[in-house]
Amino acid sequence: MKRLIKRIFKIMMAVQGLLWVVLGILRTGPERPIDWISVLLFINAGLFILIAVLHGRVRRLALPAAVFIAVNLSLSLTDQTGILDFIVFGLDAACLALLTVSFLSGRRQALKKAEDPTDLPPL
Repeated sequence: MKRLIKRIFKIMMAVQGLLWVVLGILRTGPERPIDWISVLLFINAGLFILIAVLHGRVRRLALPAAVFIAVNLSLSLTDQTGILDFIVFGLDAACLALLTVSFLSGRRQALKKAEDPTDLPPL
């Protein structure tokens, strides 16, 4: 179950990263040079894709990933609210929920293992 949650989380983060790449490309064009907002869109895309790739490989990534997703979640409603912001809000909320469930299930397994009397060394 935990592997499935992690896989869904990674896919959703990668999809969101690709969404931000598309938004960055749509913002730029022949008549529109790259501005600081476009750069922020590409940085956001890179961070989403980086978290998707590193999740499960880097142990201490859960808290920075949760903070990053929470900031994106709040910005999707406080910035300019349109249909894409609601889509991003839904993706962010789902990713944050999956990350929380994944983290808590890992903690529960660690606590069960710590309480297991068979793990104690012999006397």
